[in-house]
Amino acid sequence: ASAPESVGCALEAGGRTVGAAVGRTARVEVPLANGGEYRLRLWSVDGRATRVHVTAVALSPQRATEQQLRA
Repeated sequence: ASAPESVGCALEAGGRTVGAAVGRTARVEVPLANGGEYRLRLWSVDGRATRVHVTAVALSPQRATEQQLRA
């Protein structure tokens, strides 16, 4: 999430926070479970109204052996 003022961003699963960040650019990176349900929570740090741009990206990395990683 990016905003002109500081915002908080939290990703929740099953009622608990799995990742959170605060700042003008709040970035949360967590591994997601297949079929999991998540909730994104955003808030203004100072409680004032502000505009926020949210970007969500899901990556599917290829599997690699330890030998491939060393190369």
